[in-house]
Amino acid sequence: MAERKVVDIPLRGGLDLTSTTAELFQQPGSASLLRNYENGIYGGYRKVNGYEYAGMAMDVCFSIPSDTIIRGMIEYANGLVIVWDGALWWSAISSASTTGFSRFDNNLVLPATCTGASVFVNVDPSNIKLLVYPDPTTDFGKLLIISDQYVWEIVVSDTGGGTYSFTYNTAQVPGVTGTLGGGEIYKERLVTWEGSQLYWSNRYEPAVFTGASAGVVDVRDTIVAVKSFREKLYIFCEDSIHVLENIDGAPTLNPVTRNIGCVHRETVQEVGGDLVFLATDGIRSLGATARIGDIATNVLSSKITPIIDDILEVANSGGYISSFVLRRKNQYRLFFTDPTKDEKLQRGIIGTVSSSEGGGLDFSWSEVEGIEVAAVASSVVKDDNTYVWDGTALANGTDVTWHVDLNGYFYLHDLGDQFWYWDEDTLQLLQYPIPCIYKSPEINFGSSSVRKTLHAMNIGVRPEDSTVLDIGVTFDSGSVDVHNPPVFQTDTIYIPAVIGEFIIGEGILGASDEPYPRALLEGGGYSCKFTISSENAQGPYSIDSLTIEYNSETKYR
Repeated sequence: MAERKVVDIPLRGGLDLTSTTAELFQQPGSASLLRNYENGIYGGYRKVNGYEYAGMAMDVCFSIPSDTIIRGMIEYANGLVIVWDGALWWSAISSASTTGFSRFDNNLVLPATCTGASVFVNVDPSNIKLLVYPDPTTDFGKLLIISDQYVWEIVVSDTGGGTYSFTYNTAQVPGVTGTLGGGEIYKERLVTWEGSQLYWSNRYEPAVFTGASAGVVDVRDTIVAVKSFREKLYIFCEDSIHVLENIDGAPTLNPVTRNIGCVHRETVQEVGGDLVFLATDGIRSLGATARIGDIATNVLSSKITPIIDDILEVANSGGYISSFVLRRKNQYRLFFTDPTKDEKLQRGIIGTVSSSEGGGLDFSWSEVEGIEVAAVASSVVKDDNTYVWDGTALANGTDVTWHVDLNGYFYLHDLGDQFWYWDEDTLQLLQYPIPCIYKSPEINFGSSSVRKTLHAMNIGVRPEDSTVLDIGVTFDSGSVDVHNPPVFQTDTIYIPAVIGEFIIGEGILGASDEPYPRALLEGGGYSCKFTISSENAQGPYSIDSLTIEYNSETKYR
């Protein structure tokens, strides 16, 4: 009788769609499918949080026209500014029940709750960029709207009692004849661009481009994005990257690379002490260090190249690209929304960052399906900017991220246990359970020439709520010539409770804090692949390891 063997497989490494089968035999803890899970900082795969409905960015309660286009979103003045098809909306978000929406219309008419200004003109909402310029002399800083050839400088002041005063200033950037591409705050200036021309405003005056400290430079390549990083300004172009230094003295422009560019301005983010961006061959890091001239560009997404191809297709066809950083999770999240697809089919990627052995960035990836993102906005809870959710004030220092969908609904991101969709039959916004699925790579237990018989599998699970998992196994790459057993469902896995620290009904006394549900397996083959999935309205859980019991037979290929 063959001796029963036991193998432990730590789950780590994330999604890998490009390594060969032989390479994946050496990485059994990676994933061939990892949907609606996120990589833990220290390993394991965690079911993603959902998102919570926070309000509607318009004053009507029915579906907006299908040709409506979301243009942008930003947090400002204890509210959200959301732009679509010529309308700029502002909504207070300081309470859980968001009501009383105010609106700037397609001419940017000031909202009813503000006094002190009338109508804006010359705004092209088809290409608009929103920024907040820090200004300690104002209550909330200055809201900058970059559109067409113009920069609008809007100041909202809290006059008490739920009312606000409202002033504005506007300037046409000299020399611009087309449309400005975006903006960035750098050295107390607004930096913007048209084509290959980079413009910066007077210091402390973001709407003044004619002062002594204003300037312009031609980078000789079409600019896509600019980003302030480590006292320097990096300029991402279609086919090159440059750095601007010494803007307060004699500005100098130096090339970083002349053969790598950026695809989309909304992909540039500071992550883990570096800059990342989407290039034509994937997500790259700038690799900047404090040492002058020590810069390398590294592809971080080589394991998910097929998904990168899908992102590029959406970007090149005019879809919506959004990215942001969840600092508390060391994550870079990028969403690519195709307006021709159902919201349940909209996709994104999550990269969890860790340090590589060489000191650079190392990303573990997963994919998301079911979150429709047209624009995002992020802020941090401060003493003077209190957010309340479900009656509880969010703690100071908490990262708050919002996203808005194509229907104009906005949500608190990474909160709750379910996703949302617009039901065309009932004309209602409804929740649905998050479908999660993990598939291992093909596992051969050290040899593809020896047949194995599987007996049982224990799964290391850390529940944050009670949950049930579905366990599946297929043999020999799913061969129809091999018996593949039916899916096994675990008993309910309960969140553990500690005497004196739990609420009655929310935990089970005696439940392990790291339970190992056991699945009895049937069948055998030369290799196998495991599947763990769930689709319920329960909270997150993490799967950390697989412990497999099997026999090796003497039968060889």
